[in-house]
Amino acid sequence: MNSPIATSNIFEELDLSDASESSGSNYLPEGEHSVELVSVEVMNTAAGDKALKLHFADSTGKEAGHMLNLFNKSEQARDIAKGQLKGFLIKAKYANPDKPFPNGNLEAIVGLKVNVIVGLDRNKKYHEVKSYKPYKLKGLDTNTSGEPNDDIPF
Repeated sequence: MNSPIATSNIFEELDLSDASESSGSNYLPEGEHSVELVSVEVMNTAAGDKALKLHFADSTGKEAGHMLNLFNKSEQARDIAKGQLKGFLIKAKYANPDKPFPNGNLEAIVGLKVNVIVGLDRNKKYHEVKSYKPYKLKGLDTNTSGEPNDDIPF
């Protein structure tokens, strides 16, 4: 049996000389990861509301995102999103977590570092940020506040 691909030779002209090598998925797998916030964007939701999307990347460039429904029609959804954003800002030791965007500047929080817990979304299709922890790189504590670190096992 001849394959339609084999008989049509559609791959004969394929040129990969301008393609970069890929090692697979560029998304962070489930688990805890040390990341930096690399960008923030305003998105339209399926319901027509506006949401804030946080884009994180680890030191290898693998990514994870977190959609915050700050402008949802549902007050409960807005409250959850506000709590998630404030939790991120506090864990990242942001100077003013109550007013994070001076003059509306979304870029003010880019560069903040945290650890994220990545898990599957509610439909079990996509990886997404589930929660935040203070930043630690490869198990090293980056707490410079002088306060005791309760995460150290004895």
